[in-house]
Amino acid sequence: MISLRRDKTTADITGEPTYAQARQLLTSLRELARELPAGLDERGIGEQLLRDLRESVGFDRAALYWLEGGRLSLVAVFGLRRAEWAPEDSDTRWGTAIDDGQITAAPGSLSDPTSGVGAVLPLRIDGEIAGAVGIERDHDLWTGDHLAHAIPLLADGAVRLDAARLFSEVRALATMEERRRLSREIHDGITQDITALALRLENIVDGLPEESADALDPIIGELDQIQDDLRHSVFELRADIDADTDLLTAIDAHVHHALDASNTTVHISKKGNGTRLNPDIEVEVFRIAQEAIANVRKHANAHNVWVELRVQPPNLLLRITDDGVGRVADIRPDSFGLSIMKERAERIGASLVMRDRIGGGTLVELQTQ
Repeated sequence: MISLRRDKTTADITGEPTYAQARQLLTSLRELARELPAGLDERGIGEQLLRDLRESVGFDRAALYWLEGGRLSLVAVFGLRRAEWAPEDSDTRWGTAIDDGQITAAPGSLSDPTSGVGAVLPLRIDGEIAGAVGIERDHDLWTGDHLAHAIPLLADGAVRLDAARLFSEVRALATMEERRRLSREIHDGITQDITALALRLENIVDGLPEESADALDPIIGELDQIQDDLRHSVFELRADIDADTDLLTAIDAHVHHALDASNTTVHISKKGNGTRLNPDIEVEVFRIAQEAIANVRKHANAHNVWVELRVQPPNLLLRITDDGVGRVADIRPDSFGLSIMKERAERIGASLVMRDRIGGGTLVELQTQ
């Protein structure tokens, strides 16, 4: 069994954790990641826990939830395309597991009280409830002794998941700070240099004969485009997902901001059930949307762009369509942007499809498997 204590970090005389304490925690996370076959990927750990649990107690369908901020958020499913039976107060099995920390099994599945059987098993860390696993099957009810065999698996899985979530938070904060650092360097460095160069060139042009000045117009236009691209790059680096900004809101705001100065009309259709995706997944989806919209802004010369976003954890659909002049065949095979989009999609277990739009333009579709 892997052990990771959740003792509260002691602080120095200022009341703040010391660097040595922070480094010790990060070192522990690194060593833990090396022990785990799948590293510290939250979804992978959750799915592995459900597979191990199925071998131990047997079930047809299952979903694993993590308790955060007083609500259960979905982490992983087994035997389900989506967890249509989210925890509800009307089913006392969830309340018993979360409030009392007791394994509860009863006739009636978690999706249909008139058939099958279902059970809810709490996830504990250091005596505290950290989440719950709902399981159901179409035949015999489990015995208490049978389900008790799952307790060691649940304890070990809870620690792994807790470490993965902590690691994700640390990584997200580090990534956010690095993106902000890069945005500052671009803004204070190359952006200022390009602006100064453009001003010098305009001063030179003002003193040239008209014919010579006209010959330099294309260069001035290119510098203006570079300045515009740099401003958008700074914005994209600083835009992010956080606890207060969900994926639907972030993409809506980004699309309108990115295309505000263009002649492109934005059409957005979005739907969600209020449940958020895993933070790592939200960030990757947002970055893919950023790249797709950047391509529309830079290359499509489109009159319209349609953005469709459907979020129903663990499933998601993002579709971005434009009526511009671009074609998939025109995309270079070694396109850096396309390669990154594909890598991001693979990282979250989603499919990424790009194809020509009937009538002109392109379509980018991201969908969870």
